[in-house]
Amino acid sequence: MMKRSTMLLLLGCTLLTFGYTRDHTGTLVSKIYLHHTTLIRTTPGVDIRFYDLSIPSNVREVGTINIEGNSDVATYNTFMYADQGNDLVVYDISNPAQARPLDTIPDIFFRSGAEIANWLNGDDLNANQFGGANGCGSEGCDINNESSDLDFSDPWSTTWGTGTINGYHPLNYSNGSIGMTNAATGSSSSRSTSSNSNSGLNGQRREGTGGSLARFIIVGKRLYCIDNRNLIVFDLSNAAEPDFLKRTEVSQDIETIFYAKHHLFIGGQQGVYIYDVEDNIDPQYRGEFEHAERCDPVVVDGDRAYVTLRGGSPCGQWRSQMDILDVSDVRNPRLLKTYENVNSPYGLAVRDGIAIVCDGEFGMRILNVEDEKRIRECDRIREITPFDVIWHNDMLIVTAKEGFFLYDASDPCNLKKYSQLF
Repeated sequence: MMKRSTMLLLLGCTLLTFGYTRDHTGTLVSKIYLHHTTLIRTTPGVDIRFYDLSIPSNVREVGTINIEGNSDVATYNTFMYADQGNDLVVYDISNPAQARPLDTIPDIFFRSGAEIANWLNGDDLNANQFGGANGCGSEGCDINNESSDLDFSDPWSTTWGTGTINGYHPLNYSNGSIGMTNAATGSSSSRSTSSNSNSGLNGQRREGTGGSLARFIIVGKRLYCIDNRNLIVFDLSNAAEPDFLKRTEVSQDIETIFYAKHHLFIGGQQGVYIYDVEDNIDPQYRGEFEHAERCDPVVVDGDRAYVTLRGGSPCGQWRSQMDILDVSDVRNPRLLKTYENVNSPYGLAVRDGIAIVCDGEFGMRILNVEDEKRIRECDRIREITPFDVIWHNDMLIVTAKEGFFLYDASDPCNLKKYSQLF
């Protein structure tokens, strides 16, 4: 009985590390990904939904795909890459209302979260729960062709809407130099993205933007994925048919991946692992920061890394906290501050001295972290149970237990809600 209980606990931890994050009630947490002006929201074991955000106050659902065993996605040009159990599948999403499966790379991931979940429910761990081909389940793809007046013929089309915030479109990509705190240059700007993204060639945005709970990220023409132990690299030179390049074992408990200044920061239950990807071919280990066993996404802004550590349940230690690290020397990251005024932190975004922390049932905390020795909470949204956030330009996109929310973040300490979709 003791061995069985121990095995259940270990597999529960693996379930969390593979991207099937659960809240305190056991509900699977949705993930979010921004593709131009389309939000992709994945609900593990349920579906992937596409929403048009071009008018923030009038969000519309424009399509749905059912991919069994899915947890994460990433996009490059008009292609979407998603996990289907142990496989990687590719979709053409030039028209999200009619997404088309293109390719499948089988048996890429060490162990799928869905398989472990099924085993915990008494099913055979080695049984193929997914089946089908080309990214569809055994019963085929279920695509909801909702009516849409969007022009998807041109992926760079600017005719998707006219919604603005203070006269400025929150999702405007016209300025390719809008860089993102973790852009390829490593620099930040006043209207940047504090989430998983990277600038394309000549400033043109080719890839999308993920939240801090992401396990997939695209840098240049490389797709980097993690399962619960490996960093896996694909070449996207032929984006419709990606080529597997390399698998590197990182640790037994990795959970999230973030890109900043030519480096991947991989969050795990035992620490943060840093890999150099400047040559974009062969990831090279550079350093790590160890911490007590807890669930942990990590984001980077400038020379600071911010790590939320959620204690309790299968995550290990009971205490929750946010650590701030000095990563100016990636070979020797140093702890600067441990902030303990959080209760159940999940995802986060940081930009220009402001941290947005999704604190689960305790709401969304907006923290002034300019001086890590004197962190103060400048606002708090208490009416939602947030899990992850994308901070893009002057907009916050938040996924929560209650649905997803859009906020005007032009003044991050005084957020204004634009819309909510259940």
